[in-house]
Amino acid sequence: MKDGRAAFVGGLLLCLLPICLWTAVWAWRGVPSVLAWWLIQAYSLIAVLLMLILVAVWGFRFAIRKLRGRERRSTFFRPAFRILLAAAFVLGAWPALWFAGIGQTAYPADAARTEPSLTIASPFAEPVLVGWGGDRLRTNYHAAAPNERWAYDLLADPAGIGSSRLEDYGIYGRRVLAPAAGTVVEARGDEADHAPGVSDSETLAGNHVYIRLDATGTYLVLAHLMQGSVEVQAGEHVETGDLLARVGNSGSSSEPHLHLHHQRQNPVETNLFLTEGLPLYFRGEHGAFMPDGGVEVREGRDIPVGDRLDP
Repeated sequence: MKDGRAAFVGGLLLCLLPICLWTAVWAWRGVPSVLAWWLIQAYSLIAVLLMLILVAVWGFRFAIRKLRGRERRSTFFRPAFRILLAAAFVLGAWPALWFAGIGQTAYPADAARTEPSLTIASPFAEPVLVGWGGDRLRTNYHAAAPNERWAYDLLADPAGIGSSRLEDYGIYGRRVLAPAAGTVVEARGDEADHAPGVSDSETLAGNHVYIRLDATGTYLVLAHLMQGSVEVQAGEHVETGDLLARVGNSGSSSEPHLHLHHQRQNPVETNLFLTEGLPLYFRGEHGAFMPDGGVEVREGRDIPVGDRLDP
């Protein structure tokens, strides 16, 4: 009976862990929520592994009992333990499917209630396309990550063409302008641009500029810049419209584009898995707006079909 009670308590704890983590995500904003979100995904992989081990052990024990002709005796606690384990694995293992693009959900933060938000100018002097952007996962795959909740990938025609030549992409080499006033906290421009479709990067952001914003004290991240094109350095103050760099294909990037997002913590001092993404809007003719992105697969290629962003 004591073994049964211990099993029951163990199953209850396994069930309560994902419930507590999900509660933290929904009810506790900031770093605790972000950390709980990543722990949910880590626990999901452990839950899948535990489930496979448990099924294998139960199957082996069942086969041995059958061979020996023994009937399995049950107590109240053993069936209850199984039920609790099943519930724990359902709650815990679901996020593991996200890595395969199944049942994925956006990080549950509300743009209208998350402060501070930021409205900026376009970082380009010419019209560009929003490859990924907006508040919904369908138009912005970044929405699944707390640190990039309202991030943008900006491109220009031609894009999604499947070429291995950087120069064939419309956005490659375009001048990137400061979208808001602030102080550069870090700038890097020595990482090589790699060919489109090649996973050969030293860092995730590649060449980048991080700006501490005058208006909010929060931070703007501009990533995947061209090697040798960065015109600013740490400590330098920039005004809206100042030249920062040119678009490249450095870092974790499938084709030339500018990655842009707004976050609370200083990216120089804080690990990206502990940073909180913040709402980011653009100035438009009718006021601040959050443009949508989107991609359609045509002839095996990802073609951007998002909104157009004008200067």
